[in-house]
Amino acid sequence: MSRKFEVDDETYRIDLLNERDKETAVAMTNLSDNILSDEIVSDYIERFIQKSNGGNVISSLVREAILPFVSYLKELSDYHICNFIIDKIDGYSEQEYEELKKQAEGKE
Repeated sequence: MSRKFEVDDETYRIDLLNERDKETAVAMTNLSDNILSDEIVSDYIERFIQKSNGGNVISSLVREAILPFVSYLKELSDYHICNFIIDKIDGYSEQEYEELKKQAEGKE
């Protein structure tokens, strides 16, 4: 999973979240990846624009308008996912963080 908004990889990693927070972060990432994609845009254009006699020119114009917006939404989503991870890890007690860190190191 590559993200544009990089943070300190040693301090803020998804594997350093507790199980509940990790499940939430994974669900957020999956939702973002599955909904905010070029394939969804293409499917939308094929289903609704071309089938409503919009034609290729209208389809191209809609694609050119929608793709940058979807990219913006993806970046915004990535930003919020990173903030979620940072906020959760920063909210853990030092003891809980150290325990999660040991667990993560044991899985590597």
